[in-house]
Amino acid sequence: MSATAPPDPGLAGAREELVRRGYLRERGEPSRPGVRAAAWLAVFAALGSLVVAAGQVSAARAEPVLVVSLLAGYLPIVLVLTGLAAVLGIWASRTLLGLGGQPETVAGTLAAAAGLAAAAGVSALLTGSVARPTELLPGLASGALFAVAVAVAVRRALLDRLAYRRGPGDARRSAWLAPAVVALGAVAALAWAARPHPGPPPADEAYPPPHGRVAVVAVDGLSREELEAARGVPGGSPLGEVAAWGWAPLEDLGGRLPAVVWATVACGVEPARHGVVELEEIRLFGAHRGVPLPRLARTLLLACWRPIGGIEAVARPALARRAPAFWEMASRAGCPVTVGGWWGSWPVRRLLGEVASERAWLAGDASEDAASPALAAAVREAWAPGDGAPAATDRLALALAGRSPAQGTHLLALSLPALDLEQRGRAQAPPLLRLAALPSHLEALSAVLATVRAKGYAVWLIGVPWHGGTPFVAASTAPPGRQDPAGARVLAATWLDQLGLPVPSGSPAPRRSLTGVSRDAVAAAGYGPPPLPVAAPPPEALATQREVLRSLGYLQ
Repeated sequence: MSATAPPDPGLAGAREELVRRGYLRERGEPSRPGVRAAAWLAVFAALGSLVVAAGQVSAARAEPVLVVSLLAGYLPIVLVLTGLAAVLGIWASRTLLGLGGQPETVAGTLAAAAGLAAAAGVSALLTGSVARPTELLPGLASGALFAVAVAVAVRRALLDRLAYRRGPGDARRSAWLAPAVVALGAVAALAWAARPHPGPPPADEAYPPPHGRVAVVAVDGLSREELEAARGVPGGSPLGEVAAWGWAPLEDLGGRLPAVVWATVACGVEPARHGVVELEEIRLFGAHRGVPLPRLARTLLLACWRPIGGIEAVARPALARRAPAFWEMASRAGCPVTVGGWWGSWPVRRLLGEVASERAWLAGDASEDAASPALAAAVREAWAPGDGAPAATDRLALALAGRSPAQGTHLLALSLPALDLEQRGRAQAPPLLRLAALPSHLEALSAVLATVRAKGYAVWLIGVPWHGGTPFVAASTAPPGRQDPAGARVLAATWLDQLGLPVPSGSPAPRRSLTGVSRDAVAAAGYGPPPLPVAAPPPEALATQREVLRSLGYLQ
């Protein structure tokens, strides 16, 4: 009979020596994570925080130095998530091995899952309400590099724990390759953010004199369907005549947030160019400048740092706006303007005319940065009854509509947000109760339109619904009936063209089918950057404005 030969004592001793030195481990036998593993977790948590911070600074075109405070803000959050993921990975590896999985298969599966989770996490923190495809590309590219690095590192770590350990020389040669690549990608995102952007063209020195008068009335919370319904009101409705004006559906509004929508309409450029993408920004650790962040990122940072006072969320006024609004372009061309309540009009800027900004409109503030001195009394009077912002904004719109021609105003820009405010404030109320509060505001809108039209203005009505319905633009000068859809970015050029002023350089051609203008077009011209503010808002005004916006339903 034969029997297997006893193991060679020399081979057994050599194997024991390799295991003792760490070059060889029993297959499938996991090791205990030590200081080195914890250090690598910290390294990848720091890399993930850097990738997210650099991507957000790049997307917002913020100052590159802000990446330091954002990195510090995200680090504890990402470190905790990384630790939880490591614990979950160890449990999953043991479970899969216990079910008969091979170490290579287990390592590859968990590595792919970790890479996908890292990519999803970075994408979720970068994209959202501030998403702009061209500005997000550097951050997303860095996130993809980070996800690959995570997958490679997880696979290596699991193979080391579950199978055979590579020699220390191989580990030293490749350990820092993935972090170095990810860090370079984050630096590239920062370089993209810091690159010089072409500014607005310099303002031309000479413009033709304006012709006629134009009134632009912006209504939040009004859809085309609701305006059409006014025709069927028993006994007639003053808005029935307005519903017969020529009109066009409005497209490319830039989102649903009112500040973004109305800035897109006012500036005639997309949000990536005018810079108004959020109503608030996050400031960490006492920084004087902040970064507008998507909702998920804001929520995580506020939950982590608010209990210890390391974070501040403040209103983001039009100081962030990089492109001039149509009333600023008209003013620069020598056209007297009156502006009431438009998003982006706070703080008041140096104009040929008068401004009651959205801060005066929504909060009754008559200070120098919120309202021109000539309108301060009107703001205080409109808010004196104390019956809330919806009624006060209606009174202010009527007051400015009645006084504008006496001031020689060629361009009147009014915002009537009462319909939107009522519906936001009564969002949880029954539909009939919500609708019952709207007729008085529709009457105020009708009175404003009738007043400005009687005073010789060519009147424009822009309606953006609160929830559902068709956004639209209608003009008293347009032939009756529906026209082809109009892009939001064409309106600023159209109003300037109707006044006989040059359209902005690089702007779409004006929609003359809505204006009825038949004269020769005026050549395009540059209008320069937005004018300087008369006075910068004080820090307490920023905090107060944020609370106002939150109380009115614009912020969560």
